[in-house]
Amino acid sequence: MRFLKIFFLSILAWATGCSGGLKERVPPDKMSLILADISTAEAYVDIAKEAQKDSLTHIYYDQIFARYGVNKADFDSTMIFLARNPNAMETVQHKALENLENIKKKDSAVLKR
Repeated sequence: MRFLKIFFLSILAWATGCSGGLKERVPPDKMSLILADISTAEAYVDIAKEAQKDSLTHIYYDQIFARYGVNKADFDSTMIFLARNPNAMETVQHKALENLENIKKKDSAVLKR
């Protein structure tokens, strides 16, 4: 859910006149991994107590960005770039979904043992 929120916020930023020189600062393969991790983190945040959600979101995002060596500005810039380039966005989203499916398969295999 949060991914969709970020996506729509990115579109809003683009529509309100962000700088035209934005570039894809995070490579697509890395971005797909980040988005998969964000999706997982958001699932954890959704089941947290209401009072903890904001702080958990910040903690998880900071950890994800640190894991991949990306800062928030580059992530946001890449999201805006992707919002302006639907084919690139579709490719990254598809790869993120593949990453999530692979995680799900690995988890299922571990649970079956």
